[in-house]
Amino acid sequence: MVSRIKLNKRKAWQLAICCLGYWVLASLSSCAGQHQPIILTSTGHLEYPSQAKRQAIEGWVQVAYDVSSNGLTSNLEILDSEPKQIFDRAALDFIRTWRFQPFTIKMDVQRVSSVIRFQIDANEAEYVPPPL
Repeated sequence: MVSRIKLNKRKAWQLAICCLGYWVLASLSSCAGQHQPIILTSTGHLEYPSQAKRQAIEGWVQVAYDVSSNGLTSNLEILDSEPKQIFDRAALDFIRTWRFQPFTIKMDVQRVSSVIRFQIDANEAEYVPPPL
């Protein structure tokens, strides 16, 4: 069952940070048997593309990316999206702003994937956490 959380536009990104951070933790990779939680500490604002919003288009983007030992994202790659290319740039721009807690154990870059969902309902933005 998918829980739906409705928020005003101004606060929607704050919940997205929390939910996405939880999902990123669930998407943790391991390195030589050692585990390091990948903790999302900050992010920018998730922008809903204006044309898609005007046309009431909803969708999602699955993005793979690396998290470096200093907590920065790099090598972003669109794995899939629906509808194609409508939300890709907004999702990539959003993930580029993410900062993670630096690793405390010696580990290389970690490959992670996240799904960003774009849903609207009248004048509210809605973030639907992906199933774990």
